[in-house]
Amino acid sequence: MLSLNSKSRKSIGILSAGAAAALLLTGLGVSNVTADTLNWNPAGTPGTSSVGSGTWDTGTTADWYDATTSAQSTWAAGDSAVFGMATTGTGSYTATLGSSISATNVNTNPGNAFAGTLTLIGNGTSAGSESITASGTVHFGGDAGDGGTVPVGVVNLQNVIFNATSGAAASDEVWGSTLNVGDKVGSASYGATYNAPTYLDIGGANVAAVNVNNGGLLNVGGYIRIGGDNGAGSANGSVLSVNTGGAVDVTASGGYILLDNGH
Repeated sequence: MLSLNSKSRKSIGILSAGAAAALLLTGLGVSNVTADTLNWNPAGTPGTSSVGSGTWDTGTTADWYDATTSAQSTWAAGDSAVFGMATTGTGSYTATLGSSISATNVNTNPGNAFAGTLTLIGNGTSAGSESITASGTVHFGGDAGDGGTVPVGVVNLQNVIFNATSGAAASDEVWGSTLNVGDKVGSASYGATYNAPTYLDIGGANVAAVNVNNGGLLNVGGYIRIGGDNGAGSANGSVLSVNTGGAVDVTASGGYILLDNGH
């Protein structure tokens, strides 16, 4: 009996005869189904990504656009996520988790600036009801290296545990944006945790900020580098702020916080 994996299930409704044959070979172990890079597209805009709110779950909700197949897609474990439109990445993007998520890379507008607002929010009533685990690169913010002097994008983590698990230097970055861990909206407080196994880069080629707010925990296994080049190679302005009710834990033996001016 042929058993379809999650990646196959999400496309089975629109298979051509040729694709069906390829699927059969895959099911028999002749070839492997590879992970996709998917663009957030809850509006279902043909041929592109879109702003807006939707559900990020596994194998159920088709809130993603797959440029390889030119079609809407559901998420499968190991896919890579991209949030952002065109070159500016403006607008608001809100992904509410319908389940815990396994990803490879999670990026905002890679290769371009990001001037929008991305909110990743768990659907449960307490922090950690859902989690996002990324085994590859996590890059929040602009990627254009424009040496900006203030953060322009915003990433909010609410009611969720975000695990950046690659352990490689320069794989966990906040550039040109503000990352709020445990975001406070009005009188409501949302607990959240950001886990990085060895390293977190705040700044890079663009000034950035990380705010650990009420109910938030930033947990880094090795070191945190606060850099950010403002284009002149001198004062940078990148910041790490721990606000009331928030906490930062640099846990590894010999862990430290590095102030890297002109990085």
